[in-house]
Amino acid sequence: MTLIKHRARTFRCFLAIAALTLLSMSAYAAVQIDATVNVDRPSASTTIQSPAFSTASANELLLAFVTGDYLSGANTQVSSISSAGLTWQLVVRTNTQFGTSEIWRAFSPSPLTNVTVTATLSQAIVSSMTARWYPTATTLSGGRILVTAGWQTSEHTNAGIPEIYNPETNSWTQLTNANNPFETYPFIFLLPNGRFIHVGGSEYATDTDVLDLNTQSWSVLDSRILDGGSAVMYLPNKIMKAGSAADSQMTGPSSNTTFVLDLTQPNPAGSRLLRWLTHALL
Repeated sequence: MTLIKHRARTFRCFLAIAALTLLSMSAYAAVQIDATVNVDRPSASTTIQSPAFSTASANELLLAFVTGDYLSGANTQVSSISSAGLTWQLVVRTNTQFGTSEIWRAFSPSPLTNVTVTATLSQAIVSSMTARWYPTATTLSGGRILVTAGWQTSEHTNAGIPEIYNPETNSWTQLTNANNPFETYPFIFLLPNGRFIHVGGSEYATDTDVLDLNTQSWSVLDSRILDGGSAVMYLPNKIMKAGSAADSQMTGPSSNTTFVLDLTQPNPAGSRLLRWLTHALL
């Protein structure tokens, strides 16, 4: 989306389910990011408020990009947005499916100092704490869902903090101590011992590491960068990946190797031998 306005700076503010992005622009200067703030809201509510922020110049255009989940009854929509006595107007709303995506705008004739923006929603919904796209969702035992990776504001702004969604309570929990900003579409598998293993991604090859939910910590099992464009856990504790990690813009033949990881094999010391075995494809 391209926006043009006189006297320019850019401020962007994301608030998960109600994600607010504020921008101000100029005709005589390149668009610049003034500040970025994030907010976490793990429980359902009809409002969500941004952290405090300030703007640098007068006559700025503020844009609020708001997305909302859906609970029940009539579809969700943003009822209003308020901030510093400004008048906010709805620009566009798309909610033909459950949930809503909306753009609101306001004009600030003077610089703003230490203000917040509040979006009021038509029903109490839960917030996804981190705005992200191209993540991986992996089901835990009991029906909860682990969400990892994904881009946030632009390409390669990797979301490092995993989140767990609980459908019974309709709530999100951040694993703030498990920050690990690897690339999009990661291969994540639930191991029989309750830990999660990350064995690369469909677009970017990585090392092999494991997430312990109890300690919220990652540990590297194999530091080598071994390629693979797809992966599968074909038996408990046995994982295979093959091909080349690549996005849709890449061309050329895929790698002709397959890697197999068998976590059941002991080494001479009695612990598990955590390494990939390489097999050439005929």
